[in-house]
Amino acid sequence: MERIKVSNRIKKLANQIEQLPITISRFADIGTDHGYLPFELLNRGVIKSSILCDVNEGPLQNAKQTFKGSKSSTDFRLGSGLEPLNKGEVDAVAIAGMGGGLIIDLLSCDLEKTKSYPILLLQPMTEQDRLRAWLLENRFIILWDNFFIDLNKQYEVIMVYNPDCTLEDVGSSTANISLSASHLRTVFSNINDNQFKNPTEDLEFGFSINLAEVENYRSFLVFKKQKYFNVLSKISKEEHGEIYTATQKKLDTIDQIEKALDIIKITKDESS
Repeated sequence: MERIKVSNRIKKLANQIEQLPITISRFADIGTDHGYLPFELLNRGVIKSSILCDVNEGPLQNAKQTFKGSKSSTDFRLGSGLEPLNKGEVDAVAIAGMGGGLIIDLLSCDLEKTKSYPILLLQPMTEQDRLRAWLLENRFIILWDNFFIDLNKQYEVIMVYNPDCTLEDVGSSTANISLSASHLRTVFSNINDNQFKNPTEDLEFGFSINLAEVENYRSFLVFKKQKYFNVLSKISKEEHGEIYTATQKKLDTIDQIEKALDIIKITKDESS
C-alpha cells in the first residue's frame, strides 16, 4: 500500500490496537474522516480488513481517496454510529475525535450490538470522566487509559474490553479460536497485573493506567494541575466559593494520585 504521512495522534491510536494481546482481524472506524487510522493499521499488517463508516458522504469520499489504488479489503458505509455495522461483524471498533457525550449516545443506541464487539478503542475530546462512568456502569472493562500530547493538544484514549462478548458474537472468531470468551478473560486478567488503578473516585483522571505509560500519565497530571492552578489564580475564595472549593478538590485529588504513583515507584525501585 502507498505510504501516507499520518499524524502522531493516528500513530498513537494505531499503537493501542497493535499492543493488544489478541489478533484483531476485522476493524471498524466510526466517524472515519479520511480513514487514516485503518489505513495505518493495514499498512502495518495489524488488521486484515476494515469497515469505514461516517454519517456524511464527504468524509467517506475523503477516505476513498486515501485508499485509492489499495488492494486491501475495505468497505465504506454511510450511516450514523454503529448503524452501518452488523452485530458481531468486527473484532474492534474505534470511535475517535468526538465528544464523550456523543460517544455515549452512539454506543447506547443499540447496546446489544455494541456488546457484540470484543474491543472498543475510544478517544473522546470532552467529557472523558462521564464516558468512563458510563462504560463501568454498563459492565464494560476499561483495560487501560492512555495519555499523550500531539501538536500541543492533550489526548486521552480509553481501551475497552467487553466481557459479555461470546464466541458466537464475534464474526471472525469461527476461524480464530483465540477470540473465545474464556481466552479473552484469561488474557485480559493478565493485563490487570500491570496496571495502576486510580486510587480516587474522580474519573477525570483516568481509571486504569499501564505501568509502562506512567511517565505519560504524570505529564497528563501536570497538565491538569496547571489548568486548575490557572483557574484559582483568576478567582477568589470569597467571591467564588463553590468554584474555588471544587477546583481545590481537583488539585487535592491530583496530589493524592501523585503520592500513590510515588509509592509504586519506590516499591518498584526497591524490588529491582
